[in-house]
Amino acid sequence: MATFFASGSAVIEHIESSMKYEVLASDLSWEASSEKGFGADSEFHYEAVVKHEVLGELRWAISEYPAGYESHRETDVGVHALIRDIEYGFDRSIDESEIDPREIPKWFRENQEWVAQATIGTLIEYMVDWFHFFFEDPANETPHDSREGGYIYIRGGPYTAEEEIGGIFGGLVSDSVIDAAIEKVQSDGLFDWAPTSHHESSIDFYGEVLDEQLNQEDFGFQELREIAVSEQAIGIGTQEELSARIGLSKKLEGFNKSFVAPKPHGGIGHNHPPEDLGVTEGDIESIKQSLSRIEKELSSEKPDTEVVANQSLTLQKVSSWALGKADKTVDEFTKGFASTLGKTAAVGLAAIPVSQFWTELSDILGGVKQWLIIALGI
Repeated sequence: MATFFASGSAVIEHIESSMKYEVLASDLSWEASSEKGFGADSEFHYEAVVKHEVLGELRWAISEYPAGYESHRETDVGVHALIRDIEYGFDRSIDESEIDPREIPKWFRENQEWVAQATIGTLIEYMVDWFHFFFEDPANETPHDSREGGYIYIRGGPYTAEEEIGGIFGGLVSDSVIDAAIEKVQSDGLFDWAPTSHHESSIDFYGEVLDEQLNQEDFGFQELREIAVSEQAIGIGTQEELSARIGLSKKLEGFNKSFVAPKPHGGIGHNHPPEDLGVTEGDIESIKQSLSRIEKELSSEKPDTEVVANQSLTLQKVSSWALGKADKTVDEFTKGFASTLGKTAAVGLAAIPVSQFWTELSDILGGVKQWLIIALGI
């Protein structure tokens, strides 16, 4: 992220009297304008003009292109001699890779002093990055039916840049910056957008799909946990439970031995990550810990169904979120969804981003649920 700074003072020598005059950076009032292009692709020009009572008109100017980088600067003191100039330019001291795209509005809100000093191009750049992190061209993954009048927004939408950018960044930056960011987003002529896999509506959609996939005898993990808390696990020790436990333990052991975690998301600058990005290191560690605790319980003489149900809820939450974040589809996984969602929804599920890792984890969750139902004697 880049901020504009001006500090120190300029010393100017009068051409006739040789008298030296000082102009403080704090006396300069900078104004910005866009010279060409759209939004973050524009060249932004910053200029400060001082009407000095002796030296006349003095001018400082600097241009920004691309966002946050100096492309041209000029200090014009007329016929006089510039002995020392103020220090001014663009500071990129903040490590942009440390800022998650979804956290950009929060960053703006909590760092208003930085926002006030940031270059217009930089503000637009990050607002546009935020938008594209959560919204995409519906042609990417949204099913289309010309007989129904176009795209079928099964994951939510359509969304507009005007409503989303204005709603999120209104009050955080000026209206002119918001308008420029909207103009940049719409510069290709696209005005209706679908949610990406990172958007809450997509996460909810995939979570519902996963619930359907894992649903057995109308019991969800939350309900199984409540039963485990309030009732005795009367199925523990039966031949059916022991058989299910052995099979699930073997499956868990094999998965844990070959555990190849999805790579954690790299923050801003990685808006189009390769397969399996989108989870954090914390998510990966949470998955490992939950799998380990479930495996440990299953290896005990009398497994605690409440512990297993709790850890399964954690796994389900991470899985539901991550199902919307990988890039490839596993056909075998989506086939199981078609019967519960119908033909129209199944068209959209052709784009569900699921990797082999998440498919295997989903299979394990299904096995855990089956074991819990047996162990609880439901």
